Amino acid sequence: MSRILNRPVRVDVTHTGRPIAFRWEGRWHRVADILDEWVYREPWWERALVPGQGPGRAPERTFYRIAAEGGAVMELVYRDPEGEWRLYRTYD
Repeated sequence: MSRILNRPVRVDVTHTGRPIAFRWEGRWHRVADILDEWVYREPWWERALVPGQGPGRAPERTFYRIAAEGGAVMELVYRDPEGEWRLYRTYD
């Protein structure tokens, strides 16, 4: 079972932009392993329906399913072009 949180978090990354630690609930959590990684690109037809957004680069979301130290499995997402990290989902 999983729970969607979609909350902003502070993330430390490697020189290639992959997460190595994140701050959640007042403390730092180290990333023990990246279990999966994928990119979601907003389809052009959805972008065309948003008023005021013409052609251009569609937003991307890079998702990382991670195992934190201690065994918790979570998903972090990097939102580009906003430059924002979010803790998207936790797994039980």
